[in-house]
Amino acid sequence: MTELVVQRITKMTDAEVDYLAALMKEEYTGQFAVLILVGGDWSLAEEFWTALTRAVLLEGHLYAIKNEEGKIVSAGHWFPPGQGLFKTDVQRALGFNAFFKKLSPEFQEWYTKTYPETVAREAPRFWRKEELNNRWWCNSLVTDHRYQNRGYATAILKTVFRKAVEGGNIIGLGTDTELNVKKYEAMGLRCRGYYILPTPTSKDLTSYVLSREP
Repeated sequence: MTELVVQRITKMTDAEVDYLAALMKEEYTGQFAVLILVGGDWSLAEEFWTALTRAVLLEGHLYAIKNEEGKIVSAGHWFPPGQGLFKTDVQRALGFNAFFKKLSPEFQEWYTKTYPETVAREAPRFWRKEELNNRWWCNSLVTDHRYQNRGYATAILKTVFRKAVEGGNIIGLGTDTELNVKKYEAMGLRCRGYYILPTPTSKDLTSYVLSREP
């Protein structure tokens, strides 16, 4: 079996970013957590994933596997310790600000108040302070459905885990379904528990917290 090649992507053309954003929209369609992230409006999904990808390229780490044609078929968006998604003005200026303006007032309040306040309140239940300061966080892990069940996502997780361990760090991610929890556990992560995140819709979001340590 040919060894999977996981590479860190540091530069992408506009067309490549658009391609990845379209892939993410397709693969995440129907997932409630993503519906909330895009303000309850799937038409904003590609704009959101474009903003996320550009932010990660700037201050995070994008790891990917490409096919024979050189197109990304599996990708993981990560931030190393001390950094985070849309935490800086320069990140937000790469698409998030424009995306945010299109959200309803309810979802704007969720992004600026409910979401961050809930995460800050719940975090101490799952993470020690030193873990929060030494944690690689995965904001997205996606694989083209035509390439799933080949170990691509697992290979990306292992690559980042090795890098984290080299720096004395751990890795973490979140998901909203028990099915995904089982998948991540099969990849070597452990579930630390879950919390309930209120949303502007009639349904709250269950957020499971997972990690892997040396």
